[in-house]
Amino acid sequence: MKTLGKFEGNGNLALVSAYVSESTDEELGEVDGFGWFGKFEGKIKGHGPFFAICHEDNQGFVDVDWFDNHNKLEAAWVEIETAYERFENNIDI
Repeated sequence: MKTLGKFEGNGNLALVSAYVSESTDEELGEVDGFGWFGKFEGKIKGHGPFFAICHEDNQGFVDVDWFDNHNKLEAAWVEIETAYERFENNIDI
């Protein structure tokens, strides 16, 4: 289980981050370097569905991007995967 770092903003961010860190559908990257990303699709305490991507940077700051539906979530995840692949292969974006 991944423990996420610092949060700025409202309590909803901390709440969803706790659930995302325990039950990500997919994870990508590491905090040192590209950053860590976790994709989450589901319900939290009976509310939802939620479509979110959590991100933690190399300073421990956590943010969540929210999406209206599964398709938008998947499109954003593909963009992150592409950026990560370019990062890993040292390709300029």
